[in-house]
Amino acid sequence: MHMSDALKGWKIALEVNHANRTIHNYIHRASQLCDYLNDPLVEAITTEDLTRFMGYLRHDCEYAPATQRRGRIAMAAFYRWAET
Repeated sequence: MHMSDALKGWKIALEVNHANRTIHNYIHRASQLCDYLNDPLVEAITTEDLTRFMGYLRHDCEYAPATQRRGRIAMAAFYRWAET
């Protein structure tokens, strides 16, 4: 499944028990990853892809450490959901 399709399902799942701001932040960060990797198949994303993306957030986007941490949290939440 392409990541963009998975994000649609994840957003619906998040709406059950998450605040609107959390949903926005999670989907925003995951959408950034999706765009960065050109909408890959979820199962094809590697640890190296995620490491490069986090480097992109840190160096290219110059995000603060707290924003980078929220990105890691969002990615972890997405993968927990995707595994179910």
